[in-house]
Amino acid sequence: MKLLTITLEIDVLHSVWLWQNLILTENYQR
Repeated sequence: MKLLTITLEIDVLHSVWLWQNLILTENYQR
């Protein structure tokens, strides 16, 4: 059960990181 929670947290962090990169890239290209 603990492993599942850790995987979930990593997944969320990764999604947030990708989202931030996307926004930064968008802003940078302008």
